Amino acid sequence: MKSLDATAARVLQIDGLGRKSLDGKKAAQRFGLLVEAHCQFLAKSKFMSGSSQEENEKTQLLNELVALVDGHRSIKVETKASHAAEREKVESATSMIRDEAMQRSSKRKTDPEDDGSSSTKKKSLTDMQQAEIDMEMQKSKYKKMKIQAEIDEKALAARSAQKRVS
Repeated sequence: MKSLDATAARVLQIDGLGRKSLDGKKAAQRFGLLVEAHCQFLAKSKFMSGSSQEENEKTQLLNELVALVDGHRSIKVETKASHAAEREKVESATSMIRDEAMQRSSKRKTDPEDDGSSSTKKKSLTDMQQAEIDMEMQKSKYKKMKIQAEIDEKALAARSAQKRVS
């Protein structure tokens, strides 16, 4: 929000600006409206096949901004989906461990001759360790996906900056 406030302060310093006050929240709202209006314009203009349209600097800049905003939205959706998948994996691992424990406890109640031999203890310990290993692997996969998404986002930003320069 500080960066939006700083941007709003710089905009207020422009001569001939009709607004007397502008803060970061208002600037963000206006920016969102501008990008949304351009998205609607793009949606309408793709159906106008016979008309030729000139692209001025404003249109080109708005096209780049829409691409960046869409890229950010897709990254957010992917991140949300990966978080949901990770939560689902953790919940399934937890339920598996819980079910296994419930089955073992019911065996103990029904079989009084079994003294809890070491083989069942070793198996349960091995199952728990395997579940922990699987959980760590899922965490590392998620971190790799997150790092890759950040790299892709930086590359997209660099390309758009390079387009603006040239």
